[in-house]
Amino acid sequence: MARERESVWTSKIDTDKASKLMQDHFNDPAIKAEAMAVINAESGVATVCDEGVGWFANDEGKFLLLGYVGQYGQATMYATAEELSSIMSDEFIYLDEFVRSFGDRLETNYDIWYNQANSGPSQQPYRVIEALSKMSVVPATV
Repeated sequence: MARERESVWTSKIDTDKASKLMQDHFNDPAIKAEAMAVINAESGVATVCDEGVGWFANDEGKFLLLGYVGQYGQATMYATAEELSSIMSDEFIYLDEFVRSFGDRLETNYDIWYNQANSGPSQQPYRVIEALSKMSVVPATV
């Protein structure tokens, strides 16, 4: 019997906007962004792919975006908080519907990000965008 997942409401990245951002960044019209969700956890904002792997902002305050070129090529890009805000979708999705369910690895990944999402503020998109805008004006400390 399949395990019932608890869930949390999360924001989505608009894949068309993300594709355009990546195409412009790499000057390659063949790049297509992967579907990603954005959560607002106690530790900050993070991007999460549909395998339940996610990333908080790096030391430069940038967020990992995933994409692909052709059938097997992979593209990754680090987006600023402003860029991430600009590619947020108006759509929401439950995290359990977004993260695929196939085996223990994906279930463990899901649990990690479900718990992270539950540790933070509201998952409404204006909260995620608000958190991103606050990040963009806070100077980095070394």
